[in-house]
Amino acid sequence: MKKTPTGFVATCQCGNIVGAVDYTQADKTGTEKLLSKWLSDGCTIEPKFEGFWAALVVPCTCDSVLEEV
Repeated sequence: MKKTPTGFVATCQCGNIVGAVDYTQADKTGTEKLLSKWLSDGCTIEPKFEGFWAALVVPCTCDSVLEEV
């Protein structure tokens, strides 16, 4: 039997976790729009299936990475 995700974590191209959503508590329509935005921004979306999970969300550093090059 397939498990239903309990949440999603968005990782930016710079490697930072830039967003997370608890799918069990969130508005489904709003979550779908948020996931779509993350994907269109080039983020990798990781579903979470455990009952308890945590993510440390930090700002994207893509602009600062480009400045260092």
